[in-house]
Amino acid sequence: EDFFEPFWRTIDPAWSCGRVPCLQAPADQDLLKGASEFHRILQYPTMFDMIARLSSLKEQHAKKAGSERPVVTMPHQANFIMASRFVATHSFNDACGSSRLVPLAINFNHDVEARSSAHWYWEMGEDVLCVVARRDIVAGEEITISYGLRSNAQLFALYGFTLPPIDEPVFTLLAASVAEFLPHEVESKDLNMRVHLTTLPLGASEESAVVLQQELSAAVAFTRHLQEFLRRAIPMGRSAEQSLELLVTTLSERYMRDPVIAEFVEGLRQERLRSPRSCAWWAEMDLPVGSWRSDVVRMKMSEYLCLVTYREALELRSGGRRAAEALPQAVALLPLIDAIVGSAAMPCQPGFA
Repeated sequence: EDFFEPFWRTIDPAWSCGRVPCLQAPADQDLLKGASEFHRILQYPTMFDMIARLSSLKEQHAKKAGSERPVVTMPHQANFIMASRFVATHSFNDACGSSRLVPLAINFNHDVEARSSAHWYWEMGEDVLCVVARRDIVAGEEITISYGLRSNAQLFALYGFTLPPIDEPVFTLLAASVAEFLPHEVESKDLNMRVHLTTLPLGASEESAVVLQQELSAAVAFTRHLQEFLRRAIPMGRSAEQSLELLVTTLSERYMRDPVIAEFVEGLRQERLRSPRSCAWWAEMDLPVGSWRSDVVRMKMSEYLCLVTYREALELRSGGRRAAEALPQAVALLPLIDAIVGSAAMPCQPGFA
């Protein structure tokens, strides 16, 4: 009441969580079913766990105050989600990794790194957020920053919006569960909602060796739970390549049967008959831009293309596909596939989490 409430009241009333997936009508949420981000979307921001912790906190405060009267009031469920989402989507990490809400800066919208008009960093000495123009910005032009290298699946799950597919820098997929891909006797619950697949940005191979290594290292770290999933199947007689192929193939087939994107999956197939290296599934897209359905389609197609990219990279690696018939993203992915498979063959490091 003394700190966040006054700040919250300064926020433009036009801002709302109208695009927050977990607050949508049931019919709209149904469109999300089948997406890998579906479970995280509906659970974000782990509402029930947070409310349970608040309830426990309320009881503790009441006991310390020597009163049965609670001193922490439980918020309305939707308001709690909206406030939590606002903090999660508008905060900046300072030099120590803590989240900060910075007035004015919270209004900067996202654009891809190459096109954003400004970049930011946290100045440790003075403990301030610094925003620096990348180029001349004319009066009246919107100032944009990059929210990071994120796919449409990630942008939609966290922020509630997507980019035009042609501008999407990477494809990603988050597996809700991998239990079905491991023998019954192998533990997998600790991997739920943690196994990530990601592609590398196109053009990375054309950049300096230092930048390329940085992007590859970041992707290897991002996929560490994928590596652990592959590692756990090896003692059961399945290679890392076989487990990855099983995961990718099974999930790909499910996306191909998803009625929400069926016509766009077919559109992608037709496009690739004409141009094998093209992923322009949106060429025949007949959906209002910015509509809920179009954002859901973009999210699911991003996840599907991630799977297609991994499948074709595995085929390239085994000699079952020629580079001329593969997506450029699949060719660019080969160093990451090598790193993932190589890491999976190594013993798990102590303290894996």
